[in-house]
Amino acid sequence: MTQDQVPIGITMAAAQGEYTRYQFDGEAGLGYMSVSCDFTTPEPANFTAELASAPIGVLGFDELTASAHMSHRSPARMAAVPWDVVQVLYLEEGVIRAQQNGNSATFHPGELSFLRTASEFRYVTNGPVRATSISIPTNLLGHEGALVDSLLAKNLHPDSLVSTLSGFITSLNAGPPSEDTRASEFIALALVDLTRAIISAQLGLKLAPADAENGLRVQVRDYIVNHLTDADLRPVSIAASLNISVRYLHSLFESEHQTISRYIRSLRAQHLTRAFASSTAPLSALYAGSGFSSIDSASRAFHAENGMGAAEYRAAQRR
Repeated sequence: MTQDQVPIGITMAAAQGEYTRYQFDGEAGLGYMSVSCDFTTPEPANFTAELASAPIGVLGFDELTASAHMSHRSPARMAAVPWDVVQVLYLEEGVIRAQQNGNSATFHPGELSFLRTASEFRYVTNGPVRATSISIPTNLLGHEGALVDSLLAKNLHPDSLVSTLSGFITSLNAGPPSEDTRASEFIALALVDLTRAIISAQLGLKLAPADAENGLRVQVRDYIVNHLTDADLRPVSIAASLNISVRYLHSLFESEHQTISRYIRSLRAQHLTRAFASSTAPLSALYAGSGFSSIDSASRAFHAENGMGAAEYRAAQRR
């Protein structure tokens, strides 16, 4: 891989429009990674990193595992790659020290933090780290996009919203949704809604009624993602888990032009697609564990999602 082969965008794979994995090693690897930020390390020859990257609708998803390093979003990099996004970083392993807008904080595993690419920032790791970030164009955050500057490089107060977003991001590590699907759009909306709600809550601001409904939609999507393979996952069980009526549950999604049942079916079909590509288990076994009520319904949903049957898809993957 050469420097000009590394795509530049909100996420490293945004230009390719698909889930992509990269391996970076040594001084050359540091050079390849220095697209929007300058990467340095005490031992360049021993540097190693793996990056899984994909677009989720108009958002970016990146999962980085790397040895000790420093990342600096310098004025020169800001001029070369002048996009403005808010990065929601979830730290899974290691310790990160972040600095931005005069703020400084240390983050440990299980914590969330905000960084914004429109202003200079720096973060340093004292050892190996594994972190997942969601990159959201700042203009999608509405009024909260300007307010987020008050939270950059600051420790967030732990609450249910922060816990929900942390769990949501973690669930995407199994494989983000395909780019051109309604599920991808739903998940992108959920991530934006929840991030806006967190910004308001952290600053002690009251959510507008519309934002409160957005937050409830996020909880619905989060519940679906975490119970996707449960055979009894259906609107009535979702409504019961959130203490709302089934009618109100359906009304929350009237503006999104897709029923909850179709959303669940699409997500399960994508789950099967990843399973067929990565597992050698019999198709019948994978169908049985997908949450569909029958192999026939699973097969129809898979064909609708991919335009071909499971056996044909697996054969194409082998080729």
